[in-house]
Order: sequence, then C-alpha cells, then structure tokens
Amino acid sequence: MVALAGSIDAIQALLAFVFLGLLVNGLISLFAWLTFYLWFKLSGVTFLDGQTAKILVFAGGALLEQIPGVNALPAATLTVILTIAIVKREDARYNKENNVA
Repeated sequence: MVALAGSIDAIQALLAFVFLGLLVNGLISLFAWLTFYLWFKLSGVTFLDGQTAKILVFAGGALLEQIPGVNALPAATLTVILTIAIVKREDARYNKENNVA
C-alpha cells in the first residue's frame, strides 16, 4: 500500500512540472484516494468509529492532493503511513485492554 502511494506521488511530482499535470493530477488524486479508501475498508479499517484521527488524516491528505502544486508533495504516502500507524496503535490498545495475545 505504501509502495503504491509512493508511486502515485512520484508520478504526480513528475507531472507537476508540465502543463498536463495541472489537468491530470486532480483525477489521479481522486482515483488514488478512492483506491486507498476501498483498500482500507476491505482490510477492516473503519473511519467513523469514534476515533477522529484517522478521518482527519485521511481527509486532510485528500484535500492537500487537490491543491495544484501542493499535490507534488508526498501527501498520499504520508497519509497512508499515518493511517497504518494509527490503526496499529488502535489494535495494540485493543489487544492490551482485552488481554489478546
């Protein structure tokens, strides 16, 4: 998942330097975020379960990717990494509270 996000960010960064990037990067971002949302949902990640951190990180990254020029930054990669870290932290807390080995 992180490799795909990094690849998408690299493509967007390269396209940002040509006029075509202004036209296409928004569509690439939209497709990427829909892909990652579906991927997380299929992996059992919920975004509206009382934890605001995941939805803020995910929505914030999506908004950053829609700003021309800013979408050349690796926001998708950072968002995926942060979302995975939040989910791992939640899982560890759940396992500790419920004595799951």
